[in-house]
Formats: sequence, C-alpha cells, structure tokens
Amino acid sequence: MAGAKAVIRYQVFLPALWHSVDLGNVGDVGEWSARLAMSIANADDAISALSRNFAALRNKLLATGDRAMTAAAYVPKPETGEIACAVGFELTPISVAGSADEFQNSLNDEADRRTLDSRFRANHTWTRSVDAGLLVGSHSLISRRDVASDEEHIEARTVFGVYPPDAVDMVQFIFSTDDLGAFGDMADETEKLVATLEVELESAQ
Repeated sequence: MAGAKAVIRYQVFLPALWHSVDLGNVGDVGEWSARLAMSIANADDAISALSRNFAALRNKLLATGDRAMTAAAYVPKPETGEIACAVGFELTPISVAGSADEFQNSLNDEADRRTLDSRFRANHTWTRSVDAGLLVGSHSLISRRDVASDEEHIEARTVFGVYPPDAVDMVQFIFSTDDLGAFGDMADETEKLVATLEVELESAQ
C-alpha cells in the first residue's frame, strides 16, 4: 500500500447507556467495579449484581491477553443488575487483519467451522461506506455448549472492521450478548455506533 498512512488517533462515540470498562491498572478490582456500579444503579441489590458482573466481564476480557483492546458495557436497565452487551474494539494493522475482502471472507469462513462446543446457527456479512471508510460487518447467532453439563446457550454477535482510505490500519469491533432481547435490531443498532468512528491519519511527509 504505497503512500498509505498510519492511524494516529481514533475515537468512537458511545451513548450514555454504554459504560467504559477499564482494562488498565485499576488497583482493587472490587472497589473499581463497585464504584462503577454505584454510578449507574440505585438499589443495593442491583449495585451488588452489577459490581459482580463488571468485575467478571473485566476478568474475561483480560483473559484474552489482548492488551490493545478498549471495552465498554451496555447497561440499559441498571435495576436488573445485568450487562446487556459488551464491546471490545482496537486498532489493527491491515497486514494482520487482511484487506476488507479478506476480512469478510474470514468472517464467513469462521461461520462454516464447527467445534465440540460451538456452531453458528446463522451468519450474514455485508459492506457499507461510513464516514471513516469502508465498513465490513457480520451478524451471527452462535450456539455454545458446555461440554461438561451439556447445557447450551445462544450468543448474538456483531463484528465490524472499518477501513479508512489510504491507511495501513483498520479498526475492529466485536459486540457480544447472551441477551437476545438486548436490541431491537442488533446489526443495525451496533453498526450505527460503529459509524460514529472518527480517525486521524499521520500527516503526509
């Protein structure tokens, strides 16, 4: 990609019901999650449940080993103590993610694979132009089974890659929820969040 530039800054504008999940050094995780829960909920039982869920989500995300990720949690009904959806996003070199066509193909290829504990029940991908560049998206329903208990649950997931023109980097987003009622139209609503993305490229030399 001759003449392509690095992304030096990017930001996405998440609505008020989305709350940042700090993946840095927060000190005592219990205190961090309790403070965040108290800033959202009022009832003691909701605060306790949210605090546990924020801590569990943070630990789950950190367990991926991906230190470049930024994360947020969607809490539309704080009184339930539940996190409705989580998103992780990060800047990725196109040399790693692949071109837009390759990224879309990889999303379709993943949906064709089946393992002992997961299979895709539904998947579709698409491309669209947004202000920041070319968007590649996928919306999937994934059946996940606990091999030990044989219990099954359904995960709804959207994945997006945004390719700014003349850039060597793309921005990838993964939204995931076990609450199939979290959105009226998950693909559309999460895409609209991604479409708020703004990027700044390095200056031409």
